[in-house]
Amino acid sequence: MRDRSYNKKLRISVINALRLTILTAFYSLLVTSGFYIGSVLISYLTTNLENNHPTSIPWIKEKNLCEKTGRTWQNNKCWDHEHNPSF
Repeated sequence: MRDRSYNKKLRISVINALRLTILTAFYSLLVTSGFYIGSVLISYLTTNLENNHPTSIPWIKEKNLCEKTGRTWQNNKCWDHEHNPSF
């Protein structure tokens, strides 16, 4: 009779250890993926803020004035390639 209760207790402790292992693995995966997703989002946001985006300068209508200021002339528009969208 004593063997049965020992086996039952052993079975319960093995099941509890298995549950604990699965929960620990799940939460570790959750935390790790959260940090990864957060770092990707931060990286994406910071690179988009730092990148320059070309924009046309509407008040410059002549090619020579555009090129004097260090900009490029394309399609009858003056383009500034150093424009920062956070400006």
